[in-house]
Amino acid sequence: MKHIAVYLRVSTEGAKRGREQDTQMQLLDIQNYLKSKGITDFVVYEDKGFRGSRKDRPALIKMMKDCKEGKISTVVCWKLDRLFRSLQHLLETVSEFKKNGIEFVALKDGIDLSTATGVLMFQIIGAFAEFEAAVIKERVVAGLANARSKGIKLGRKVKPGHSVVVGLKASGKSVAEIAKHTGLSKKSVYRTLSKNESLAKN
Repeated sequence: MKHIAVYLRVSTEGAKRGREQDTQMQLLDIQNYLKSKGITDFVVYEDKGFRGSRKDRPALIKMMKDCKEGKISTVVCWKLDRLFRSLQHLLETVSEFKKNGIEFVALKDGIDLSTATGVLMFQIIGAFAEFEAAVIKERVVAGLANARSKGIKLGRKVKPGHSVVVGLKASGKSVAEIAKHTGLSKKSVYRTLSKNESLAKN
């Protein structure tokens, strides 16, 4: 018997700047949404005190396991950033949902993959992700060509992931987040950023 999964997350459990951080608002909004569709039976997967960038969120791990085992028909979250740690994680996970015949809803972001509009929204997100990757690649290629034209030795071939380091840093990501996103070590990320700064000064 498949069930509807509701995923909730807050990064800080308890008081923060005089306010309580909990998942009650997320749950209430999702409950109202499901009730409007005549749905009252669902299972809650809740992570409290976990940042979105963490891979080891226990409720998320349990939910994804249940998805792979065919126990879930639909996944509902309040907003995309409650569930996903990066755009890449979003695309990979939703692709996994689709492969297992699981519908996905991000309530506040207006994404419902059971509707034509929701599918269009997700396709637009995917198109922007591809565009961003293409732009970053073009910038890296241009930077390498410029370096070669100045006689700069580029050294050994770098691992996959170096090409997006500069773009991720420019978008405001921390070194730790970049390392997780690309699979590189923090040392490699620092080295790449340092090399990029040197090229920019020339």
